[in-house]
Amino acid sequence: MRTGAQTLADFEDEHALWGYVNAVGSKRAFNVCETFAWLWAHMPGPMSAALTQMFARRPRRQLRVASLGGGPASCLLGWAVFERLAISGGDSSSAAAAAADADADADADADAATDAAAAAATDADAGSSAMPLPRLHVFDYAPGWAPLVQRTADALGEPICFAGCELTQGLGHPTNGALHAASTSGLDILLL
Repeated sequence: MRTGAQTLADFEDEHALWGYVNAVGSKRAFNVCETFAWLWAHMPGPMSAALTQMFARRPRRQLRVASLGGGPASCLLGWAVFERLAISGGDSSSAAAAAADADADADADADAATDAAAAAATDADAGSSAMPLPRLHVFDYAPGWAPLVQRTADALGEPICFAGCELTQGLGHPTNGALHAASTSGLDILLL
């Protein structure tokens, strides 16, 4: 941050991290929310067709979203605002609701299988099935962001999994184990 070449030591200064969030965080969150809102408003289109298909499953299961290199979870916050305003709060006609329910029923079995596989993998790793998997994830190489991600989780009122990752390595690398597990358990949206 100070020299243009980032090191983990740059992310140990809590005041600097908060300064970054104050300077950039709200703009990033707004941009993510605005981008998805634009895609939502300009349906039909190639990207909006994919969003429509994902949102059709919404009544059965909330979307699983991960922010890669997500730092303080600003992008996830933007997604959550969009999701709550456009998807949860949006009015839908009875025909659209029926179509969404039909699509959701078609995907419900696949979603249940994915959820069961993810829970089994987590149970094997953690040795317990008491805690459900969070649907929101932040993957970043700097552990200093974890307290800020927790503040975002508290503000949203739902858990956010924070885990380390190294973008210069492949998914099979040990540093990317949590990212690999989340991606194989079924992510719907990956924010970069």
